[in-house]
Amino acid sequence: MHFDQLMATGHFVEDAWVLDVPSDWLQGRTVFGGLQSAMVLKAMRRLVPAEVKLRSLQVNFIGPVPAGQVRASASVLRQGKSATQAQGEIVVNGEVAMRALAIFGASRSSAVERAPAAPACAKKAAELNSLPFLKGITPDFTQHVEM
Repeated sequence: MHFDQLMATGHFVEDAWVLDVPSDWLQGRTVFGGLQSAMVLKAMRRLVPAEVKLRSLQVNFIGPVPAGQVRASASVLRQGKSATQAQGEIVVNGEVAMRALAIFGASRSSAVERAPAAPACAKKAAELNSLPFLKGITPDFTQHVEM
């Protein structure tokens, strides 16, 4: 099951984003960190208006998050006129296994406009080799990620 399909199966239970994570999303003995981060961000996003963009996300992976039902919760630490700071976490067996801090900020007008150019690519995307999923050799979660 690809990332977007998996995330579509999640739902809110009270104030937590709950997802049944299959074992093929493990990276060793823990759920792939990108999925953990997305789950906590989903819980945070419920608390912050959609037009206020994510500006910064700091994630700390503290302990393993096993496959199965995973609950991500979030709270607002402070909400000002243009910025909101939030925290989120995943708790396993009563202990924090992952914690994230985020800053969301409203867009502001500016006299400075900068549109950085995209870097030149050495090869066209179609010519690039991709890393295949090799059962027993590459981590299971890599089957869901295009590299």
